Amino acid sequence: DLHAEAVKKRRRTTKKSYSRSIVGATLEVIQKKRTEKAEVRDAAREAALR
Repeated sequence: DLHAEAVKKRRRTTKKSYSRSIVGATLEVIQKKRTEKAEVRDAAREAALR
């Protein structure tokens, strides 16, 4: 029972942080990043690494 309570608590905290926009990146930007294709993301990462 104690274990179940802990799990429930943990789940609640993680859910909260999802909808909140991260500092420096609005929710709009995050959604755009999520929807874009994998190749685009890979290219962006390559550019960032260089």
